[in-house]
Amino acid sequence: MTDVVVVMRLAGDDADASKQDILALLEGVAGADVTDSSVDAALGMTAKELVLTVTISFATSVSANFATKAIEDALQGPLPDQVTVEEIFCETPSENDGTVEETSE
Repeated sequence: MTDVVVVMRLAGDDADASKQDILALLEGVAGADVTDSSVDAALGMTAKELVLTVTISFATSVSANFATKAIEDALQGPLPDQVTVEEIFCETPSENDGTVEETSE
């Protein structure tokens, strides 16, 4: 199993609505199991700002690599001005010790 992790910063009065729109957009990626793994009450965040971390699981690293490109393309589209995509990367479990290797895209 390979995970694609998308980290975004959302700001503004409608940050929660933007979050729901983005989750729906990411769920549109074929074969994706989208999990909102963010913590809304991050230290130092105001009520009008949150960090959204989404984990999308794929059966193989090949499908995750193709999906990463599709996700990048989808997030290049018309997003609300207050949404900033900070990072998109793949996490592949290491075969040796069960830890996770991070591969930036």
